[in-house]
Amino acid sequence: MVFWYRNSFLASVVSILGCILVMGGIASFTESAGAAIVMIAIGIALAIWGRKISDDKAFKKWWKQVEDNNLEPQIAQNVQLAINIYNKNPQKRTLAKIEQLNPVAANQIRASINKK
Repeated sequence: MVFWYRNSFLASVVSILGCILVMGGIASFTESAGAAIVMIAIGIALAIWGRKISDDKAFKKWWKQVEDNNLEPQIAQNVQLAINIYNKNPQKRTLAKIEQLNPVAANQIRASINKK
């Protein structure tokens, strides 16, 4: 299994390297179990890191669209718009950005999350 990320060449390279290490570790397990376990662990860590790189780049690109559409001043003034923006990409990073701009909206979003 190999993971390729369209939005980030670096994420793809890191992830592919991780997958190769995992496969190599599995293939060499009978020869040296200790080395194989280390290779598998490093491979899994690299695959996870590749995913994080891709997710970070995707978030930055998405937030850049928010900035390019000049929504930040509106988010700062409009609680409902801030909530709508959060709902388009509901994650901790989005909530942190909204909190910087509109703490009231961030508190409402947290309250809604806690209800669920």
